[in-house]
Amino acid sequence: MSYAKGILHEIKRRLGDVNAPVPDESDMLAYLNSALRGIWNYAIELDSPRIEISENITCNSTGVVELTTKPVRITRVIDMGANREIYEVTPRSTGLISYYSGIWGYYTTLDGIQILQGADNDGGELQISYYPDFTPLASREEELPFVSVLDDVVIAWTVRLITTGRSMSVADMGYAGTEFMNSLAHYFEGRAEDNRRGSGPW
Repeated sequence: MSYAKGILHEIKRRLGDVNAPVPDESDMLAYLNSALRGIWNYAIELDSPRIEISENITCNSTGVVELTTKPVRITRVIDMGANREIYEVTPRSTGLISYYSGIWGYYTTLDGIQILQGADNDGGELQISYYPDFTPLASREEELPFVSVLDDVVIAWTVRLITTGRSMSVADMGYAGTEFMNSLAHYFEGRAEDNRRGSGPW
């Protein structure tokens, strides 16, 4: 992975050819964070396993579960005790089906999830898979959250933010070049569930 200081240096070099004032380094770090957040959100749109994480958590009788990082989207909740997947419901529907026993559902909160369970249940062991929110870089000494194969995309995205005030979208990714779009797709789109291989009994 690359460090922010190297990326910032390259951004400054590229901006030297542009007839526009170069922002100071704190502003440039803010632009870099904005570009990284855009790429992060693009990865979530692609349902990428590259940034999906999984946590094993013990839930108590309150059903309140706080995750290590604020979730953008919960992808799967498994009740490890019952060895079954728990499905998402909306908070407004909970009163209609609260007569179930055991853990029977969940809904997402700002910090994690709220487990729905019967009155006689005391919680249990859960495995929660989710996409965490992007954590901005605090200094130039930090590492980028992506491998160096995406450095050119990060730099191009940041330079575009500084020079035009616009972030790149999938529609106008051509600004950065087709090879950058391919880099993003190849890096983020791998899905283990789609790539299973086996051999038949014959």
